[in-house]
Amino acid sequence: MKEPEKAGFLTAASDAAYDALWESFRQGDTEAFEDMFRQYYPVLLNYGMRITRNEAEAKDCVQSLFLQIWERRQFLGPTTSARNYLLASLRRSILKKIGGIRQVYTEDFPDFQAELSIETKLIQSQVEAENARLLKEAFDKLPARQKEAIFLRFYEDQDFDEIARIMNISTRAVYKLIYKGLDNLQSQLGKNNIDLAYLLVLLLIPVG
Repeated sequence: MKEPEKAGFLTAASDAAYDALWESFRQGDTEAFEDMFRQYYPVLLNYGMRITRNEAEAKDCVQSLFLQIWERRQFLGPTTSARNYLLASLRRSILKKIGGIRQVYTEDFPDFQAELSIETKLIQSQVEAENARLLKEAFDKLPARQKEAIFLRFYEDQDFDEIARIMNISTRAVYKLIYKGLDNLQSQLGKNNIDLAYLLVLLLIPVG
């Protein structure tokens, strides 16, 4: 299966538009399937590479996922979000492959690779560059589960219920992960007089 060109994350609006493809795909429309693959592949690959450090393994899991859903399309039901269904399915597939399925509810999760890029328009001075550097260092120190939840909330723009479905945990657990993660970041960055409001702005910097 040929890899599509890299693209940015899907917005909520585009995600809603592409959900319509799901129904056409379920009916065996090959053009709809190809379009869905082209649009969701970059998002899934980016997410997969943050669960496993192996790019080839992430690509293999994404491509295998698309082959599986095509073969099983007649057994798939309607979904309120094709993207969330694919993210959750990919996550399960990778965890199963790397043998981490029994670690899902622990902090001993295979490291979630989410890096914060400092090459953005927000960095216009040495002060901002230094703050972004400090944020990246603090973010890298977070437990993998907190990093994953924050990534899904701030970069993928998922709400708490959607994150819960993707990570296969309760919504309450998602709240705890995100707020504990933000609290940990604030504790570390507070030493450098960076407040939470500025932290949340920096968290919107695109992932590199």
